[in-house]
Amino acid sequence: MRLEQYIPKIQELSNDKSVPKYATHLVYLSSADNTREIEHKVIYSILNRKPKRADIYWLVHVETLDDPYTQEYKVTHIIPNDIIRVDFRLGFRVQPRINLLFRKVVEDMVENREVNVRSRYESLERNNVIGDFSFVVMENT
Repeated sequence: MRLEQYIPKIQELSNDKSVPKYATHLVYLSSADNTREIEHKVIYSILNRKPKRADIYWLVHVETLDDPYTQEYKVTHIIPNDIIRVDFRLGFRVQPRINLLFRKVVEDMVENREVNVRSRYESLERNNVIGDFSFVVMENT
């Protein structure tokens, strides 16, 4: 599905204080190869039934390459500090420890001042507490 048609709805949900916050950072693994597309089940998970409000939504995509030791990533700010996509390109011999790779990417982004990962709760933000990261992994069917 085209991501752009859901961006306003996701932003509105992110700013809607009447919906309880699910996480400060909500991370979805995506199988969509195109940065402008997203799976229906991800949109459904965010917006339907029990909406998942977050300050920042992360879409993580992993591509396995024929080159055995390639380890690259690309960050796309779909909406800065709201929707961010991270594309990993990993060789077939690189262990896909996405949690460690993702953490390194976030650390690099914080260091370059591309993203603010501090908690958005006022009392915690004043004390520079890092916000929580929740990962949603969905089965491919």
